[in-house]
Amino acid sequence: MSENDYDVWQEFSCDGIGDPNATPDVVNILMDGCFRDNIWQLFSDPRFSFYAYYPESIYKQPMPKFRILSMIHGSSRDISWYTNRGNQNSPASFQALADKYDLIFVVPIFPVGPTDSRHIVNYHALRDSGIDYDEVLISMIAQIKQRVPTLDTKNILLGGHSGGGQYTMRFLYCHPELLMAASIGAPGDPTLLDGSLDYPWGIRDFEERYGRAIDFSELRKPVVQLLIGDKDSQQLLKSPTGSTRRERMDNLYRSLSEHGVYCRYDILENYGHSSSFNPEQRCGKIIEFFTEVLEGRFTEDRKKSNNQV
Repeated sequence: MSENDYDVWQEFSCDGIGDPNATPDVVNILMDGCFRDNIWQLFSDPRFSFYAYYPESIYKQPMPKFRILSMIHGSSRDISWYTNRGNQNSPASFQALADKYDLIFVVPIFPVGPTDSRHIVNYHALRDSGIDYDEVLISMIAQIKQRVPTLDTKNILLGGHSGGGQYTMRFLYCHPELLMAASIGAPGDPTLLDGSLDYPWGIRDFEERYGRAIDFSELRKPVVQLLIGDKDSQQLLKSPTGSTRRERMDNLYRSLSEHGVYCRYDILENYGHSSSFNPEQRCGKIIEFFTEVLEGRFTEDRKKSNNQV
């Protein structure tokens, strides 16, 4: 970096986003500083941080309207499945999707042990030891909104695999009004829309647990993808929802469909559960789904749909 470049960094102490004085030359310097692609602290709660990728259009004037695309990590906290930019022409590049559709791509980082170092699955249920993990993501989006005033804080595209799939499912139940689409990948403990079962299997005590009832009219508005591998067949602990993830996903699909939620059920061929399988295959299917949502391809299908297993 030249001395002149350093002076520019000092003048634009953040990243120049939303600043009409950020000329193309200045933007090139700021982009070299990785401001568009980095990990940020959550100012309102420094226990948490998040990866954020800002699309190429972020420096346009006037600033375009943006939406949030967010993927939730699994219990291993391996965010590289989503943050590794790789080949921008790859069908598994979330950054390329963000560039094409003016999306700000966010991956929250929920560490082990903000209150109890032994509790690895703390964020799966959205509630743990006084932390509302759904509100943590909402706070991250609000923080971005402060820097990007044209950001739509609703119509979010949200997805996750395994533990991230559990989070996505329960966020959908709690905040359907905030979502445009949800991709739920292979959750080990799905919650069915069954009023005869308590959490985590059903929703009989949902309002008591989450402080709100499920708004079924809003729940029917987002488009939902259920995604699982055909080899994700390991036996799990006893549950009324099924003995394997595949069985549980079948029952989740049936439960959502019976309540009028529009679901697309995708099964990956020769694919199991762990990261030893090619993550690009799974990520590519999620991106395909979100692309179709953004292109409006589900609009007519939803009108005609009579969701049945």
